[in-house]
Amino acid sequence: MKEIIKKERYIFDLDGTLWRQDFSEENDFFKSILSVDDYSKLLEVKTDILYKYENTFDRLDISLYSSFFTKESGINITEKIVREWIDFNCNIKTNLFDDTIELLEYLKSRNKSLAVRTNHFLKSQCDRMKNTNIFNYFDDIYAGDSYLKPNLNSYIEAANNYSIDKCVMIGDNLEYDALAPRKIGMDSIYYNPEISDDKFPIKETVKSLIKIKDIYNL
Repeated sequence: MKEIIKKERYIFDLDGTLWRQDFSEENDFFKSILSVDDYSKLLEVKTDILYKYENTFDRLDISLYSSFFTKESGINITEKIVREWIDFNCNIKTNLFDDTIELLEYLKSRNKSLAVRTNHFLKSQCDRMKNTNIFNYFDDIYAGDSYLKPNLNSYIEAANNYSIDKCVMIGDNLEYDALAPRKIGMDSIYYNPEISDDKFPIKETVKSLIKIKDIYNL
């Protein structure tokens, strides 16, 4: 039986994990600045380009982001557009999952260290965290500006001064948040509120964030 090592640092993804993903406003932003044809073209490929970027490069860079999106989409996504995109996302509508605050409050009451590991730009994610009143729960926030998941350095950085075996990564992306951190010996929890009970890809799968308490006997 695997020994359960007491965890001291809980590292969270944001989009789709602590809050719901809603790209409708972001899509409206592109609709307002692009031609009808370019907007339709971008909408079809945007998500694929994002994943391709994350699996090609180590970190986010505005200039590189601009040139990569332009090349992959065939649309002129200038650095100015990228900066406006970041600024727009600072105030995009964000709704926390029902048990987000309950879990964060509980972990802090148990003197756990909380951190964020997100693949978006630091500026927009920090502003969104402040807008939803969860910013002050976290000791550290790591974004794509330094490292991108699934680069293994992203999890090492997020551990900070904590031993890897005392950390756990929590997120809704099976590859980025659950499988990749295990390659360096970090525990992980896959969060998916929609998954069927008979299709859990790993044992440590939860459909409700508050169930994380049960996994580590908190």
